[in-house]
Amino acid sequence: ILVEGLRVERAGAGGAVCIKTTAARGGYVRNVTVRGVEIGSVTGDRQQVAGLMIAGRIGGWVPEKNPACSSPPRALPEISGISFQGVRQLRNTRIEGPAVRFHGLEEGQVIRGLSLQDVQLEAE
Repeated sequence: ILVEGLRVERAGAGGAVCIKTTAARGGYVRNVTVRGVEIGSVTGDRQQVAGLMIAGRIGGWVPEKNPACSSPPRALPEISGISFQGVRQLRNTRIEGPAVRFHGLEEGQVIRGLSLQDVQLEAE
């Protein structure tokens, strides 16, 4: 999956670019490249925002069970092969949370093969 040439002028919960999974849904997020991104102001609860975010859970949100699955997933969702390249912050903007926040699920999810190249973000 390639996301390229993205401009996010304002963002709230979840941040400007967010990859989100839950234990209730299962599955995977693999081989994603995000490049040539411009990020503006990111505002909101400091626990729920960041310039770039990978999150198993955002804030106190509790996921619904996947209606297509008759039984719970056997494994936590896989997150692997994620690359952020050429990410810039727009002038005169601010990120209220951290510049980046990468946090797998509390149940033990691991994020593998994560790469950041030429990422220039400034956070409070």
